[in-house]
Amino acid sequence: MTQRTGAYLHPWDLEWLSSLGGTAALRDMGCTDLAFPAAYHAGRWTTPVGKDGLVRFLEDGVVYFRPGKGYGGLRPQPAATVPATGSTPLADCIAAARENGLEAHAWTVLFHNSRLGRAHPSSCAHNALGDAYEYSLCPARPEVQEYGLQLVRETAAHPGLDVVELEALGFMGYRHGSHHDKTSFRLDRYLDFLLSFCFCEHCCAGLAEQGVDGAVLGADIARMLRRELVDADAMAPAGRSDAESGDQLREVLGESRFSAMLRHRVATYGNLLTRMRGVLPDGVRLSVHLALDPLHSGSQIAMPLEAARSLVDEVVVTHYGQSPAAMVECWKGLSAAGLRTRLAIWPKAPEFSSDADLAAVANLVDEAGLDGVRIYHLGLLPWKTTERVFAALGG
Repeated sequence: MTQRTGAYLHPWDLEWLSSLGGTAALRDMGCTDLAFPAAYHAGRWTTPVGKDGLVRFLEDGVVYFRPGKGYGGLRPQPAATVPATGSTPLADCIAAARENGLEAHAWTVLFHNSRLGRAHPSSCAHNALGDAYEYSLCPARPEVQEYGLQLVRETAAHPGLDVVELEALGFMGYRHGSHHDKTSFRLDRYLDFLLSFCFCEHCCAGLAEQGVDGAVLGADIARMLRRELVDADAMAPAGRSDAESGDQLREVLGESRFSAMLRHRVATYGNLLTRMRGVLPDGVRLSVHLALDPLHSGSQIAMPLEAARSLVDEVVVTHYGQSPAAMVECWKGLSAAGLRTRLAIWPKAPEFSSDADLAAVANLVDEAGLDGVRIYHLGLLPWKTTERVFAALGG
């Protein structure tokens, strides 16, 4: 039996949930905590719950509270549902969780913000050819760090909050979806890593601290990308498997430069997390979304578990799009001892198709010494699926 089984919800989910018994119904199903967005990004969601249609378009790069005046040029925009006075959607969500004995987590998407990226292209991550990724603010840049620090500070000040849970703290990378994406090449881990690494002046300075000339490295990677995507034939792509990507990157970049690139990212994340933890009030914990793949760029930061132990109070390791068997493979040889660790799953076919799949996740939690499971996302799941998952995991 898992120790904790939580779920993600948006503020508008409280309305349809009220007709089913509200957060008390989730508590009675075995739910222990709920994560609600403090800040979130755009999206098109198929929402099979509620009464008003099925397809919802989310606002781009907004917060669900009234931001104060402590921001610089990068200033968050309140969602349309945030009133000029009175209680905010985030405050309402915290109250809905706490009134039924559930922990309240502020799910805070930091640097995935196309609205701010379009308005401030110089603050975005730039690849080796100088292309700006407008959906990805670069976490190595001082103005981006100050924006994130103030966002965490204001989020954490909400009364009744238990945890500030950070998503998109790091480099969003190329693989993460933008808008109406198109490419003629298979984006394996090798290409994604090369396309995702930022070479803005602050990232080049960070590489210099790791003993690498960022300008030279960027020029080398630009040539590699042109060889892969310009000089190649889209009808005869590289036959490289994802499993081979790491070895090939070490070979073409050199072990010392490849390792320095990974160290730069981990150092950037570590500095940010240390500063963010420092602005939290007593009693509010810090959590971050983590990826176990060291080549990963996206909503989760690629950081070893041992490095995270001294930086945060807990982590959420997301396994969206992975089967239970693939999750077990990811955790081979790893232990979460000493770090409160959750698995986040998206229980849908083809990855999940039976109660045995859910039981395999519960077994993994026990065997790896994990703290529990987080379910993504109750607004995207039919209610019968939510009931089934909590019956298997929530007890």
